[in-house]
This record gives sequence, structure tokens and C-alpha cells, in this order.
Amino acid sequence: NHLQQGSFIPYGLRAAFDLPTPEHHEGVYAYYFYRLIQRAEEVTMLYTSHADDKSTGEPSRYIRQLDYESPHTVEHFEVGVDVNLVPQEEIEVEKDARVMHSLLRFVDAERKGTLSPTALYRYVACPMRFYFHSVARLRTEDTVAEEVDAPMFGTILHAAAQALYKRIEGVPNPGEMLNALARSGEVERAVDGSIATNYLNRESVPKEEYPGNLLLVRDIVIRYLKRGVMAYDAAHDDFAVVGREEKVDYAFPFTSAGASFELKLSGIADRIDLLNNGLLRVVDYKTGTPHLEFKGVEALFYGEARERQSNTLQTLLYAMMLSHSRGCDVLPTLYYVRNMHREEYSPLLVDMERKESGLTYRHYADEFETLLGKLLDELFNPSIPFRQTEDENTCQYCDFKLLCRR
Repeated sequence: NHLQQGSFIPYGLRAAFDLPTPEHHEGVYAYYFYRLIQRAEEVTMLYTSHADDKSTGEPSRYIRQLDYESPHTVEHFEVGVDVNLVPQEEIEVEKDARVMHSLLRFVDAERKGTLSPTALYRYVACPMRFYFHSVARLRTEDTVAEEVDAPMFGTILHAAAQALYKRIEGVPNPGEMLNALARSGEVERAVDGSIATNYLNRESVPKEEYPGNLLLVRDIVIRYLKRGVMAYDAAHDDFAVVGREEKVDYAFPFTSAGASFELKLSGIADRIDLLNNGLLRVVDYKTGTPHLEFKGVEALFYGEARERQSNTLQTLLYAMMLSHSRGCDVLPTLYYVRNMHREEYSPLLVDMERKESGLTYRHYADEFETLLGKLLDELFNPSIPFRQTEDENTCQYCDFKLLCRR
């Protein structure tokens, strides 16, 4: 059967030249079946009546033949199997001495643990996810993707953007330089260099050696940079780049269970600009679906799952760290590269609760830091265990959903 299915000889030629056909193979299997039961005194055949991807829930044709064409009496028995599913119990982890020792490294000045905005969002999304990743420090296995997946696409674009914007770092009103870079072929060279280093793990690879899917990725990244990021910045060039992939940190003071702590927050900002009006701007490149609207600061911490937007919360955390460490107001922005070619595009956050857009961090500072302090009070309170999120949609892409039996 396997040989017949793997052959290039069509059915018509097989039938004409008396080569094996599907009917021949079916006859062979029928012969095997009847010879198998030929001298048996008692034959028991079982089938499942449950239809699924692999079974129609119908009895075999051999059972039908014995029932309708043979002189033998076939007795039918229905056997019911009661399957009682054990109720799924919620999982939680108590903050015992071992757990607290690991957790307190984020507030102990003598230990090296720091908490990134990404890690803090994990707690907002699901305390159990935070526990697995940042307290138990479980790591998922690295998988080798045959094609450029979404995270690698973002890595390629980020690295190429950093290489290009290094050329204009510190230059005020760099619009003309950005337009010149876009015409010079530097974008193509930066993207090729990023692909070679980050995806192909080589110093340089000729474009002619790229497979077809990688050529498509290359063209898309080039288009996003030329027609999106660089074109937008050239048209709105009232800034100077003052930081690329820059480490930003801040010790955030809070209280939990009657004790005072300072959380060591640290992260890498994609880009920091100094605007002509004296504001700092933190820029976060995003390759996913645009989400600039949010329903107020409180919803970012305690709203429904779809309202706890990671991108918005993280960029506000960077704005908070910069405002304290640099002593000035900060404008949080999200560069969603797939939409930046549109004339009406704006990277400013849209606060649906206040019905305003483009608000700087000082407008949110009091409420944001109060809510952050409340969240940390809960996180570091020994009497509050790590629990699973109530919204199981959050679990869909979680690395630890098998551990949670979700």
C-alpha cells in the first residue's frame, strides 16, 4: 500500500497493465482478515463509536460483511465507559522563606537582581507566570526556527535601526541626514548586516545566498525603515538622538507589610531623544499590531486582560525611570513600524479615560506611582501567594501553561 501511494504511475495505467491498484490492496487485507479468523471458535471485535479526527465512529466493513453476508450470528454489545473529569484545582505558591529569599534579591542593594519592565508586566498579566520566570527562574528550551519568526523579525529591525541612527546621534534636526541615508544604500547595508549577525550567525552573507523567505523579510524591513521610521522622523525632526539601546534604571521606593523597600528597576530603552522643547522622548520600536489607545492608568494595572496592555505599561515605566533619573519630564512614544508610512500616523499614546493624547509622564506620575506601589505591596507581601490569572485567554501563549494545566 505504501509503495502504491508513493508511485507516480497513475491509476489508469496501473489498471491497464495489471499493476497493483487500491482495490488489489484492499483485497489483500480482506484475505488476511478472513484467514486470521478462519479456524477461530470465538471472535471478539471492538470498535469505538466516538467520532473524532481519526475515526468515523462506524464499525469496520469486515464487521458489516460478517453481519450481513455470513451465516454466522453476530452478537452486538454496547459497553458504556463513564469518564468523570477531575475538577481542575487552582494552583498557587505560598511565599515561604525560600520563595521570599529569591524575591527579595530585587530589593536588596547587596544582591545583583534587577526587575525589568517586561518582568513587571508578567506579574500584572499573571502572578504565577512571574513566579515561574523571575522567582523559580525556569527557562524554556531554545528552539531553532526554520524561518524568521516574529521575535527574530523584531530583532533584525531593531539592530538595523540602531546601526542607522548611530549616524545621526547627537545631531539636532536630522531630517536632511535621514533622507540622505535613505537614498545612499545605507539602509540596505544595515539590514543585511543585521540579518547576517542575528539570524545567520555570520559576519556577512551575500544577498544572493538568501533563501526566498529571507529576501521577503529583508525587503519588508527595508520598507519599514525607509518609508516608515526614517521618513516619519525626517518629517518631524525637532529632536536629537541622545541614546540608543541605553540602560535606564531607578530604585523605586515602596512599602509592603509595614516594611520599606526600594525596587531595583532596570531596562534597555530602544531610543532616547531630546526634543527641541526640552522634553525627553523615550521611543520603543514595535513590529506587532498597533495599540496606542488605553483606558487609563488604572486599567493598565487592574483592568480586564485586554486592557492591561504590555506595550503601554512598559513605555510608561521607562518614562518614569527617565523622569526620576534625569530630573525632567518625558514623552512616552510607541513606533509601530507597520503603520508609520501613513500620513496621519502618530506615535503618541491616546488616553481614552481622559480623552487626550500625547500627555507627558508628569500628567500620570502621581496616579501611576501610587498604583505601582500598590502592586509591589502585593508582590512582596509574604501573606499573599502567587496565584493563576482568572482570565485563561492570557494563558494562550504562555510558556508555562502546561505546568498550570491550562
